[in-house]
Amino acid sequence: AHQSGKRTDFKCHECKCKIENKIISNVYDRGLSCPRCSDGISYPEKFMLSVLEQLDIDYEFQKTFGWAAKKRYDFYFSSENCIIEIHGKQHYEESPRGRSLSEEQENDRLKESLAIENKINNYIVVDCRHSEMEWIKNSITKSKLNVLVDLSKIDWLKCHEATFGTMIK
Repeated sequence: AHQSGKRTDFKCHECKCKIENKIISNVYDRGLSCPRCSDGISYPEKFMLSVLEQLDIDYEFQKTFGWAAKKRYDFYFSSENCIIEIHGKQHYEESPRGRSLSEEQENDRLKESLAIENKINNYIVVDCRHSEMEWIKNSITKSKLNVLVDLSKIDWLKCHEATFGTMIK
């Protein structure tokens, strides 16, 4: 069924809007691009962007380091020498996206070991296997980020609402 050339309607898993007349095999191979909320930045990443902005943290998004062998890290903020990695579903179960689960997890281990070897004091992985406000909020509050910063200031609903707008200016 996933190789079908038939067209059908889909619903965006982020904002729930209807996306009409897409070829099933194309959606399976490339994913679903929503005209309302897609800008290449995932729900969990936009959620974390809002958290860091509410905390007034000076961060870098999609940070690369000279020592990282062209690896890209989701968030870095120098004030705590901290990397935050947002791990979606593909980090926990097989996914049709690019790498196999074992390749994804090996890449995760490599990125973390490179960071630690290069004196990153705080390496935080946020479990975002479900793009849902409560899941991500709980993952963030259970992470080491809760020790580094005061998360009581966060308006979690504002984080959720920030995910629906495009980041393209």
